[in-house]
Amino acid sequence: MLVSAVLMTSVFSFAACGDGTHSAITSNWKFESVSSGGKTTRAADLKEDDRPMITIDEDGQNKGEYMVIYRQSGKNHRASMSMDNGKYRIDYVDSDKDMIASVYHNKLTLTIDGSKSGSSIVFVHTIEDVLIPADDDKPAPDYMKAKMTDKGKVEITNEGDSEYMYGRFYQLEVQKNGKWCYARAIESFVWTAEGIILPAGGSKTEQYDLSHYGNLKPGEYRLAVGAQNACIYAYFTVNADGSFSYPN
Repeated sequence: MLVSAVLMTSVFSFAACGDGTHSAITSNWKFESVSSGGKTTRAADLKEDDRPMITIDEDGQNKGEYMVIYRQSGKNHRASMSMDNGKYRIDYVDSDKDMIASVYHNKLTLTIDGSKSGSSIVFVHTIEDVLIPADDDKPAPDYMKAKMTDKGKVEITNEGDSEYMYGRFYQLEVQKNGKWCYARAIESFVWTAEGIILPAGGSKTEQYDLSHYGNLKPGEYRLAVGAQNACIYAYFTVNADGSFSYPN
């Protein structure tokens, strides 16, 4: 398939040109078209979940670096981006391929680095707040429960009949149009590779730092904790006045 062949690469290099600036690069981008071999496929030609998406956020903690998520055909790829020899180079964790991006006026164009086919992916600036849908749920066993009791404080309970091991992983998701999407962080953060044993019938309270996501807008949220491939979800609501409320 044309789009798959062009877009399954997961590492990009960004070169600001024309009107390109830091603020332009971190704008919201909406997919417009993909071209290859003289053929152009536009957004209307693709199913919604097949349309490429990209978010680029400046890393408030690591100056001069950016956080990127690229989505194609239901698969998400994460990356960090920094300036390298006049280009914004993005290194994805799951690929060793590169692309080049140029920003001119209201468009962001991606091209495969070194490609002779003339393939390109074009995004156009939008005032819509772009959120990338979360990967398919990979829940922990249903006997593992999580409940937020205070801002970032989560009680994890093992209702099973054997011990369970989880880690320090966490990520924030927000609901948009009935779908869970990744909340956009304002700075990068890491969690330690650590195994925590929770005995059968036991519970433990963990504190997660939500400041990496800045001031949360009103809406429905869930904090995924435990492990990336075995998430335990703690749900909460951010109210219009900025306060938090939690399900019973």
